[in-house]
Amino acid sequence: MKEFSTIIVVFLLLAINSYSQTWKTIHASDYHSPNSFVQQAAGFEQFNKQFFVNTYDNSIWFGFKSEVNGFDSFGHYFHYNNFNVPTFHQQSIFLDFAATPNYVVALDRYFGVHKFEGGTWSLLSTVTEGIDISSDQDTIFVARSSAEFLKLSNGNSTLGSISSLKRLKSKNGNFWGSTSTNSFVSLFQNENLIFYSPDTCTLLDWTNYDMKFSKTSDSIYIAGASGISVAINGVFIDTITPTNTIGMPSASVFEIEVDSQNNIWAVFGLAYNQVTHVGYLNRSTGIWTKVYDATNSPVNFDFRVSIELDSADNLYVVDTDLHVLEINTLPSWLGLQDNEKPNQIKLFPNPASETLTISLPENASTTECILFDNAGKEMKRFRVSGGENLVDISGLENGIYLIKIDSEICKLIKK
Repeated sequence: MKEFSTIIVVFLLLAINSYSQTWKTIHASDYHSPNSFVQQAAGFEQFNKQFFVNTYDNSIWFGFKSEVNGFDSFGHYFHYNNFNVPTFHQQSIFLDFAATPNYVVALDRYFGVHKFEGGTWSLLSTVTEGIDISSDQDTIFVARSSAEFLKLSNGNSTLGSISSLKRLKSKNGNFWGSTSTNSFVSLFQNENLIFYSPDTCTLLDWTNYDMKFSKTSDSIYIAGASGISVAINGVFIDTITPTNTIGMPSASVFEIEVDSQNNIWAVFGLAYNQVTHVGYLNRSTGIWTKVYDATNSPVNFDFRVSIELDSADNLYVVDTDLHVLEINTLPSWLGLQDNEKPNQIKLFPNPASETLTISLPENASTTECILFDNAGKEMKRFRVSGGENLVDISGLENGIYLIKIDSEICKLIKK
């Protein structure tokens, strides 16, 4: 009977990891140089994802040193730096992003909080030392490494009463924080500060690598070295570990995302930049029904790996490229075969030496194009219209360039 039970368990685990899902990969080399959407950070920046999916419109945002790049809700690539945004600086370091229903904010380690609304950037706050940013409806919270946290709401900026927070998450007015990834988890509720210890509650241990709220309640999930701890109404009552779930690849969880059904995606590994698996837990069955590693996914685990979910619970994974796992209906531009660009702009030959041809649909209207070098400096302007347009590039030095055609960004290699 024991041998038969062992066979059943082995068969179940094989079934769990034998599945077919549709991955789509968007290669950074097609859009951004040096061939990575995000900076592979070290030091204090290693704590930050530099990657965000805005679930209000499913736009995708990346931070790369002093640059912000990504894709809008129509799949158009965008790229911002100090050459095309006056509030950005060459010394800026963009750590993370958050969103309200009306705008996106980018956390700049050294120059404050930048706001993107209606296609325009502005400086929302000049308060520096931000290390983590999050939103609660229309309010933005910024945890600061050696100063009081910052609250931005309705055009007003106020400092909180708690300092040196490394992470801060708020929902419906109650916010959770921690001063490091190996210290107290605390809840500020009804003007009271509550500290939690694994010695006195169901919190698994002192580590807190990530915090995420349920989408349907105020329940919060704390990821750490021993698994995931779950608190409801400020009380830790549940855990998720290899001993009480089936197929969990490791106890050490560095990132989590909670979907609309309170199922969990998690990133497993030894450190933020040493991850080994991405897995999905079906909470109703307690089974990790999807577990991905380097052998069964396009994800490159040699790099820092981070995850996000869109409004339809599709999974987005960034290493240096972006990988999207189709769970439900993808945004229309991602559903195009082989990631074909929706506006059918074609550049050829590419690489080019003397003359470049830009092909637009025959019914396209005349539009202005701007050519930027790899640093974002404008090099020339010209106009194109429907059909094939010849552009003289003989005067350009060899290298990588970006051409902005209407709202689309295309990559050109001059050789």
